[in-house]
Amino acid sequence: MKLQTILITIIASVTLSGCASLKYPGWEMVRIEENGIPSTKKCTYKAQISCPQGLFVANDCYDWHKKTATKYDANTVVITSSRKVSTLSIANNVAFGGEQTTSLADYYDCK
Repeated sequence: MKLQTILITIIASVTLSGCASLKYPGWEMVRIEENGIPSTKKCTYKAQISCPQGLFVANDCYDWHKKTATKYDANTVVITSSRKVSTLSIANNVAFGGEQTTSLADYYDCK
């Protein structure tokens, strides 16, 4: 029974980690640039997209941008602005809050 639980856990984690690669092929190869496009590269502009609020860490936005860039056939993401937004919610007399990160980025296909 314990072995069966371990096998199910392993299979589930392999399946879940592979889903992003199947849905967003090549997303791991998309580069993040924070200082603009290197002048040595020939790049074609594809889109400008904002990371949705609700992703709690900047790295979540980075991965989100990398995955979204594949939908636009882009291989480079240039972060043009990033900001943290403080939130506060009250439910059942309990306060919940924190900081959320959002960022605006340009997507390019660079050769």
